[in-house]
Amino acid sequence: MSLIKIFMAIGIAVICALFIGYSLYLIYERPSYSDYKGNREIYKDAKEQYEFNIFIILVLMGMILVAFGALLFAFADLECIDSGLMGGGIITIVHGVIRSLSISNKDIKLSIFFLIFILLIFFAFSIDFASKHRKKRKYISSQFY
Repeated sequence: MSLIKIFMAIGIAVICALFIGYSLYLIYERPSYSDYKGNREIYKDAKEQYEFNIFIILVLMGMILVAFGALLFAFADLECIDSGLMGGGIITIVHGVIRSLSISNKDIKLSIFFLIFILLIFFAFSIDFASKHRKKRKYISSQFY
């Protein structure tokens, strides 16, 4: 991949992740302490539920982006777009993981981290397989021309 395509992929990844994070910030309001009339425990529970929901949404959005980028890689030759979408998905997942550090339910977090890990390995395997298959197709088609 050329240097310009690498910079475009990085730009797509960063802007995509920022767009998702900021959109979520605008759409899904954080609980305000004043809404709970000073009841600290109820506010704390609401805030933790909010952080958990943000974590799940960011991870799902990130996985969708990685999957879409992997599909583009497998079926289209759009290097900077597919790399950018996958990079944006990974940045979004990392954003979700960082946001989840305050969540106290460690069992659910561990399960979700494991699921993310397995899915990313699956996508990496799929990309590697598609890359080898694409090289083979190019080699075979080049012999006929």
